[in-house]
Amino acid sequence: MQIKHGVTRVVVLLPTWEVVLKFPRIYAWNLIQVLCSTYFLHRTHKVIFGPYMAHQALFNIRSCLLEGFRDNRSERRYWKRTKHPFLQPTLFSAFGVVNIQKMGHDVRKDWDHEMLPTVRALLGDDFYEDGHCFRSEKNFSEDARGKVCIHDYASEGAQRVLDVHADILRENI
Repeated sequence: MQIKHGVTRVVVLLPTWEVVLKFPRIYAWNLIQVLCSTYFLHRTHKVIFGPYMAHQALFNIRSCLLEGFRDNRSERRYWKRTKHPFLQPTLFSAFGVVNIQKMGHDVRKDWDHEMLPTVRALLGDDFYEDGHCFRSEKNFSEDARGKVCIHDYASEGAQRVLDVHADILRENI
């Protein structure tokens, strides 16, 4: 068993069963800081909570608590909708609390000199649509047949790019 930490999720690799479990990452300390600072500003400085302040407070609470849940649900929905072979299958999701995804193996190709330039060339300007997904080898793996797959495809930007380019990526990397 191995544990990896992403920005919004914690991933537990279970090689015996060839699956990974993805759990939302909850930033409890950040949430406490947000709530305390919001309360402090309101009480000590008599800051009036207008729509902007309320929106910022809700956004920060959402970021600290809910992003991982949203990512899990988004990834599962996208897999169910497309079932594209370039995606590592998300087999099950329990309301975003945990995703069970098929486990891939480390990519054997040289990322910096072979794969990254290829991905960038195939995607063109769409490469920059998602600032995280296509830039890191940590988001790719090989399936049982040795074909490269993507296993982190939760963001809307990544899904828009994959809607257009998944076939091309599957064939060429």
